[in-house]
Amino acid sequence: MENLLLEGRYDKVTTELSREMVQAIVQGKKRIQTRIILFTRTYVDVSFYIHYDDDQPIDVYGATYITPKEIRKHYKNKRIVLHANVPKDIDLRKENMNGIVAEVKNIVRHEIEHVTQSKFTDRQRQNFFSSKRSYPKNIDYWEYLMEPYEVEAYIRGMYKKAKTIKQPLNVILDDWWDYLDEWSDEEGNEMHQDEINAIKKAWIDYAKKHLSQGPYLRKGDKLVPSRTYGYIDETDPNQPNELTEAMGFRPSFVQPTVNAIINFDAPDTKVDLKPILTDILDTKGVKINSISCGSLDSTFKSCRLDLMFFSEREVQHLIDDLHRVLMVNHDTRIKDVTNYIK
Repeated sequence: MENLLLEGRYDKVTTELSREMVQAIVQGKKRIQTRIILFTRTYVDVSFYIHYDDDQPIDVYGATYITPKEIRKHYKNKRIVLHANVPKDIDLRKENMNGIVAEVKNIVRHEIEHVTQSKFTDRQRQNFFSSKRSYPKNIDYWEYLMEPYEVEAYIRGMYKKAKTIKQPLNVILDDWWDYLDEWSDEEGNEMHQDEINAIKKAWIDYAKKHLSQGPYLRKGDKLVPSRTYGYIDETDPNQPNELTEAMGFRPSFVQPTVNAIINFDAPDTKVDLKPILTDILDTKGVKINSISCGSLDSTFKSCRLDLMFFSEREVQHLIDDLHRVLMVNHDTRIKDVTNYIK
């Protein structure tokens, strides 16, 4: 239970910080300074730098200024520095915004995990960090990716990304294995297959232990996974085979039981929002009870969404997506979610 509470807290902070960073990208800012508060007396200063360049690939990366010796039970004045390379052309930014958001959440959660590794006692940290952690000076890339310190941060960040794009963790990991294969094939890089296999084993072992999708739990006549977007162990004979639905990979007989009423007002730009909202909801696999939009006056338009979900967490995921799309394209934000009904 304590681990679940911690995970929820870290996810909440990740979402809040990621939203602030994405808003800065949307607004064309070059830098923001902010602070995250994990718990009482545990705060971290964050610097986020945005680089606009149409010729560079989209990328988000960061570093946490904290070493094993600096980690304490109560830490202060720690600092995370984050960077993002994004298109200078605003239309290209909008076009790639979903991917940018997913990667921002990945890297933010990765760096937050580094900070929160203060949870290990001195004895638990024994052999957790090598004495040659400075990559690339003192350690090969594959060794760096094998450090338990990094394994945990990478997997936690990728799990957050998996939840953001509503895919199992396997999908994100498969992309990484492809990246490692390409990296090792590039001129001047050397990573043998046995080294890649060692990385896969370390990462998958961690995912299975801490973030596996878990067994399917029967609730009345429904069968639901204990962890919707976790790692799927395809070697498990008890693992269901039909795992392709984007909204949670559930057996077809499982029906949504959470009703959400979402209201918002939007500047009336003479654009019919109803088909736009319908397209967004269709891509999310959401069951639509009704969508209604009407003019309040000559300036604003109100919309009401009546939707069905499998869990309240999925409601929050959709709200995050709607916030992003509506803010970028139509200068509006959701006002309230009036009801959840289980």
